[in-house]
Amino acid sequence: IFCAIFSYNILCETKEIETIKTQFIQMTSDKGLLVLLLTWGLGGVLEGMAGFGTAVAIPAAILIGLGFKPMFSAVICLVANTVAVGFGAVGLPATTLANQVAASGTATPEELCEVATFIILQLSLMFFITPFLILMMTDKTKIIKNLTIALFVGTCSIVVQFCCAHFIGPETPAILGSVAAIAAMLLYNKLFLRHEAEKDTVHIEKKKFGAAKTLKAWSVYGLIIF
Repeated sequence: IFCAIFSYNILCETKEIETIKTQFIQMTSDKGLLVLLLTWGLGGVLEGMAGFGTAVAIPAAILIGLGFKPMFSAVICLVANTVAVGFGAVGLPATTLANQVAASGTATPEELCEVATFIILQLSLMFFITPFLILMMTDKTKIIKNLTIALFVGTCSIVVQFCCAHFIGPETPAILGSVAAIAAMLLYNKLFLRHEAEKDTVHIEKKKFGAAKTLKAWSVYGLIIF
């Protein structure tokens, strides 16, 4: 958690957090999808990397910086953390559980994968319910659209997380599953929401960032994931 807050402070000190905020808000003009990107997507990555309170503190701070109310930002980040917290920081809760139930006291790779897979199966419904709740909390007027996005993003998340849990172990599902969810949201936005003009969207002056600027801004999180 110290390292997660430290990396966020680096971004604030170098002003690169403004680049990340702007890029997030330029990814989509849909307010619900923007909140889902930050909470379910970025929040899930942070939970998988650092755990503890980072998945709430950092996305909530970015949401507040984008103009969302502090209470809304904190609550929605807590809701979004429902699934990723099952694996915590690099699968630590799952690894601890597997070691406790292992006959030898130390779980084998096969036992780790088995425990991780059961966790995914137990959480399976939450992969669809949680994104839907996030979208409804952001905008409760578009039920059909919210349901469609939740089903699409939830399916991508659970497929990737199940594969990671079953074949790799408990360390990567939350991280790679959240990265897959971000990719799914960007794909959905490009295919279905790109040309929609909605009166409740968030608007910002379009800015272009070169590859070097983008790499510099995201290098902290890129290195951590690597």
